Amino acid sequence: GVRHVLFLGRAQRDSKKWGDDSHNFTLRELSEYETKSVGFAEMAVDENVLGGRNDRDCPGKDLALLIGQLFFEEFDQSAWRADGAADIELDHAGAIAQVTSFTLRPV
Repeated sequence: GVRHVLFLGRAQRDSKKWGDDSHNFTLRELSEYETKSVGFAEMAVDENVLGGRNDRDCPGKDLALLIGQLFFEEFDQSAWRADGAADIELDHAGAIAQVTSFTLRPV
């Protein structure tokens, strides 16, 4: 047989699910991430298969989303500068390395 592996990083930017701006870094409501996300193995949860005993989801999902939410609520971008910020580029083709190297320093 052939083994197929999903590239979850790319799936998290699926325009059919996230909209035409899916390739942009856009902060959304936490509830939208909870309903559209596939990055925490949500698709592996199905109560109809063995009564849910075969579910394989991420136990750290809620904590990871909360940490991300709190970071963006507290982060003051004006207090930091990125050395080499002009060189920061996102790879819209979905490569694993998303951001070029840079150093973040307090202003």
